[in-house]
Amino acid sequence: MQTRSKKKINFLLKVFILFTCVIISLIFITYRHMLSKVDNLIQDASYNASITINNIHHTATKEGVKEWSLDAKRGYFVSDKNQAVLEEVSITFFSKDGKNVYLNAMNGILSTDSNNMELKGNIIVKNEGYQLKTESLYYTHKKKIIFSKLPVEILGDSFKISASSMLYDLNTKKTLLDGHVEGHFSEKIS
Repeated sequence: MQTRSKKKINFLLKVFILFTCVIISLIFITYRHMLSKVDNLIQDASYNASITINNIHHTATKEGVKEWSLDAKRGYFVSDKNQAVLEEVSITFFSKDGKNVYLNAMNGILSTDSNNMELKGNIIVKNEGYQLKTESLYYTHKKKIIFSKLPVEILGDSFKISASSMLYDLNTKKTLLDGHVEGHFSEKIS
């Protein structure tokens, strides 16, 4: 009876290890594919660009009120796709209460017709209370929402939270975390 139980546990352990290896491999392959997609997009944009500009600054306003401001080291404007492919991106999202949100990313794509954005690579989002880290982030201009379909890590003075995906509403300042949400809270983490 014990031998049968040991065999069962041994089998389950092997299945778990195999499953974990497959998941880690899939994450690695997806991450590598995502980075190569961005590199290819920048390379394609540099060849197909209508215009290339260094040191870009763009501010989105609505009825005279600043909504966000974007700075980038370089941008390739591809007019037939209504896109600006950006390198070394910094964005400030302005809020009515003065508690702005700051975002930095390696690369990004700005849809010039909608002001929606797709950002990739070493993304850090900060406000006065926390810092969020991820590798991919999207901004929907009409709804004023930023979201990530990849894992995120949120750090504060006394907490650390991770999740498989995240949505943050810039209007309501509410965050929705989804999938494998884990949190660690203490008096002082950092």
